[in-house]
Amino acid sequence: MDQKELGWFSESDGWRYIVEDEKKLYDILRDRYPDAPIILFGHSMGSFIARTLLGWYPGGCAACILSGTGHQPDMVCRFGKLMSSLEIRRHGSQYRSQMLQNLAFGGYLKKIDDPISSNAWVCRDPAVIRAYDADPFCAFTATAGLMHDMMVGLQLIGRDRHMALMDKSLPVLFVSGDMDPVGGYGKGVLHVAKRFQSAGMQDVTVKLYPGMRHEILNELGKQQVWDDLLEWMEEKV
Repeated sequence: MDQKELGWFSESDGWRYIVEDEKKLYDILRDRYPDAPIILFGHSMGSFIARTLLGWYPGGCAACILSGTGHQPDMVCRFGKLMSSLEIRRHGSQYRSQMLQNLAFGGYLKKIDDPISSNAWVCRDPAVIRAYDADPFCAFTATAGLMHDMMVGLQLIGRDRHMALMDKSLPVLFVSGDMDPVGGYGKGVLHVAKRFQSAGMQDVTVKLYPGMRHEILNELGKQQVWDDLLEWMEEKV
């Protein structure tokens, strides 16, 4: 991959392209394993992609796990779309805007005392943070195009009419650390779960892990998370 394409989907309609890629992967798995139940797992931005998929292509998965998800009000999404559109107009969609980066992530350290890195909101384990900082596929500034696409996606999945399209019988598990800023320290996760229930989803479970941050699968105490996920999957599928 060309380094300039890291954190960039497309010149236009990028959110649709990335969700359609997810659907293609689903179709490949369904063709290859026709008798196996498929569990959709989405983490962070992947959870936003998964939530889009649930509305656009309901009825395919046996269960869904949404990890490290969150909620942004419509006005925040509108503002984000405006600012990213301005940056795209000035510099192009592949421009890496520090201003947009600060808007998106600048407040994520506010509840962490003496952070060892600007990415300390990801996890409490220093070894994980060091690896994250050193990984070129993690520690890069996203493009203005991606920021705009993600605002499009967040706005879409926040709409009642999108959630109304989901398969009401689908079991959904929300998991997050209660110190994860992406999920509003638990409040955003609970908000989305309640919205799912209000949309008629019949089987919604929420589990918040005390003290954990964003990457709960890599966090201190992660074995409990893995055990809980396995128990839930065995119960639902």
